[in-house]
Amino acid sequence: MFRRLRILCLSLALAAPAAALPMLQLDIAGGTYDTVDQTTVANADVFTLRTLLKANSSNVAVPYFLSVAIAPGLALSNPAPDIGTFKINGVAYTGSMLTWGTPPTNVPDFESGNLSPHGIYPTYYLELQFSFANAGTVSAYNVQTDAAASGVLRYVDFQVDVSALRSAYNLHFDLYNEKFRQGDYSVDRFAPFSHDAASGSGGYEPPLTVRVPDTASVAGLAFGGIALLLVASRRRRN
Repeated sequence: MFRRLRILCLSLALAAPAAALPMLQLDIAGGTYDTVDQTTVANADVFTLRTLLKANSSNVAVPYFLSVAIAPGLALSNPAPDIGTFKINGVAYTGSMLTWGTPPTNVPDFESGNLSPHGIYPTYYLELQFSFANAGTVSAYNVQTDAAASGVLRYVDFQVDVSALRSAYNLHFDLYNEKFRQGDYSVDRFAPFSHDAASGSGGYEPPLTVRVPDTASVAGLAFGGIALLLVASRRRRN
């Protein structure tokens, strides 16, 4: 079931006026809609992320992109940060496999064609391209309010696993397509930031590192200990 637990009480949702249904939305099976961050959040380490499209004759055949970003945002570093690993559809990703900046990957950072930072970017992220052309359909609904809408939505699901992601991080998901304008690509349509999604904190807590002294250090300590014993022995004799 993609109708999630609600932080906002049902009576308020029913009393609110019906909102226009966005062209693009993100949802999570069994997730909770956080009305503070306005994001659907997963309640488990392994979950199904659903991308949703209100389709028409002109928007089905174009490519779409899913950004999988590390949050909180990380600065560019060399080497790439140790985030642990996460899996999308069974494929494992580490920090060294990600791009740093702001999506899309084929638009230079800090240009108007990028996604808005919205508290996430720039950071390390993965961009996945896919299509709704042969997607399944579900009855239309608004992810933010859980309200039913007329018609159907096309959907494509992604299986996500953050059990090996370091617990200091979570994944943030954005959905968008692109348009070629004035000789360059830029974001065209995107899921409103009130209709995006996120994982919970990663499930991996790295073990504490215990430093093992090298051989020379151990030998030095042993020699020092012997010297102290000899001094103490001489003092007792005197």
